[in-house]
Amino acid sequence: MAALFGKPGRNDGGRPLSAEDLEHFREWSSTRAGIDGYVEPSTVVNQLSLLLVDIMGEYTRRPIGSWGEADRLGRELGVAIYDAAATGYPRRMRERDEAMRLKAKRERAERIREEFRRADRAERIREEFRRADRAERIREEFRRADRAERAEEER
Repeated sequence: MAALFGKPGRNDGGRPLSAEDLEHFREWSSTRAGIDGYVEPSTVVNQLSLLLVDIMGEYTRRPIGSWGEADRLGRELGVAIYDAAATGYPRRMRERDEAMRLKAKRERAERIREEFRRADRAERIREEFRRADRAERIREEFRRADRAERAEEER
């Protein structure tokens, strides 16, 4: 149970590590290098969890039952385990998050620009059709006038 006041205990429990989460951690760590583990304390919103961060700043997070489970998993995976509340998160993770946020922002801006370009192109095409339609109406008006003039001359 999470401590309501003061510092939570080291066995601040959450949901025990599930078989699916264990398999996820194993698979994730088998495809990456330079991994460190960070135990995140439980909060009102989140359970005690383990965050694994690789050398490139990619990370994965899953609930873990206790510090003991985190330590056992760290030994199994060959990963150093740190207290996130004491050490903070690694710079590489923060930098990657920031880079991903900037990339998403640029992509969103480009999508918006492209939508404006499409809308502008569509408006130009509509205007071109309007002009072509006006020109056709004017031509038809001249044809009628010519026909009417010829009909007058024939009478």
